[in-house]
Amino acid sequence: MKIYRGCEVTGFVQDDDGGVDVDVSDGRTMSAKYLVGCDGGRSVIRKTAGIDFPGWEATTSWLIADVEWREDPE
Repeated sequence: MKIYRGCEVTGFVQDDDGGVDVDVSDGRTMSAKYLVGCDGGRSVIRKTAGIDFPGWEATTSWLIADVEWREDPE
């Protein structure tokens, strides 16, 4: 199994054999037996597959960072 990071799925279709042809943002098309959508609430994969995501719009955003300080902040 290969995991691709740093690329974006732009579309996909199920092929005649039950697999999936996946279009990627760099212009490649890949084929696979399965496509797993781990791309969050705004999932291109979920939306394209017609899978609903009931709920409400997010009201809070978070940012996490790993930082080294040269000196203590005030």
